[in-house]
Amino acid sequence: MATFNLHGKFFAVTGAASGIGRAVACKLYESGASLSLCDVETKGLAEVKDFLQQKWPSHRGTILTEVVDVADSKKVEGWIESAVKSVGPLDGAANMAGIATNKSFPNGITDVTDEDWSRMIGVNLTGLFYSLRAQLRDGRMKNGSSIVNAGSAMSKLGNPADGGYAASKHGVLGLTKSLAKELGGREIRVNCICPYTDSEDSVRQAGTYFFAWPGDQKGGAGR
Repeated sequence: MATFNLHGKFFAVTGAASGIGRAVACKLYESGASLSLCDVETKGLAEVKDFLQQKWPSHRGTILTEVVDVADSKKVEGWIESAVKSVGPLDGAANMAGIATNKSFPNGITDVTDEDWSRMIGVNLTGLFYSLRAQLRDGRMKNGSSIVNAGSAMSKLGNPADGGYAASKHGVLGLTKSLAKELGGREIRVNCICPYTDSEDSVRQAGTYFFAWPGDQKGGAGR
């Protein structure tokens, strides 16, 4: 697997305590980047930081961590503001935070409660909006940066078992495409991965493509 030279670069990663977010954090840190990681899981976040420092002990890049629920706009804003003050403007972001329901809806949409719907949309879509807004305002992200958002196979398909999840992931793809056009003038690339699985091995393969730095390989789910 290709490794890129990201020494001196600084990335924000949401959902970094497990799954896709953890795999991306590992790849970025392996490549030399400094990181600001957030997740709702305190223990998992600490474990990721410890793993990175033990796996690559000679790497002098910064690792910041903060417990954040991306559905809380004030928490997200405070996290990014603090990270940029500590290290400097971002060179990119991996917005990997997301949830899937652990409930079944045998009668479909009529079984979905207001709370079910609000939480799903709140984390997967509104949480992404909060993250992007915080990352992009007030000069916090450099021109020429790269943003990758976590969609799903359900970003392009319907899901009779859970329409709320599919709706949230359709929104992720739509927001990604819109921002790719909005930010093109700043040469900020905005892409969306749409994996069918949360397998870290498969996501690492995607990571080498979507985080290729300008001058290497350029991807384009967003544009």
